[in-house]
Amino acid sequence: MVFRFVFICTCIMFFFSHLALANTAKSVTSSQDQTHPVAPKVKKGEYALFLKDNYIVFKTQNTAEGFELDLSCFTKANSKSKKPDCMAYTYAKMKAENVQIPHPAMNNRAAFHCEKMQGRNLLAIDDQRNEIDFCRFADNSMVSSWSMYMYHNPLPVRK
Repeated sequence: MVFRFVFICTCIMFFFSHLALANTAKSVTSSQDQTHPVAPKVKKGEYALFLKDNYIVFKTQNTAEGFELDLSCFTKANSKSKKPDCMAYTYAKMKAENVQIPHPAMNNRAAFHCEKMQGRNLLAIDDQRNEIDFCRFADNSMVSSWSMYMYHNPLPVRK
């Protein structure tokens, strides 16, 4: 008799705890759907960046120095020299003073370098859903964080 009572109580507790967990999972899922829209599909050569509760899609162009800049740098470009005219290009060419990476095993050196250059490191998604780091500056111009980092910190040549 006692065994039946314990068994029934255990089954009832299990049922209600399972029901409570299921309701919690539904509320978490629905709140996440409202705050994070699905990333748009982008074409080759385009990137999608999640910014201020929305995705923006942008294209890039490479410079002679090897920087990958967003096209806004080229729309304002000086017509005579045809060089990009934006903060991203200016800061990318500038040598950073005393940029010491805290530890050699730091995961994302380009992101740290971007912050030291007065930018904000953001992740964009390309056409194959890869994450690409971009450094965004006060005028909203962007440069690939890794292209800027590698310009100032080239890989040593193996002999």
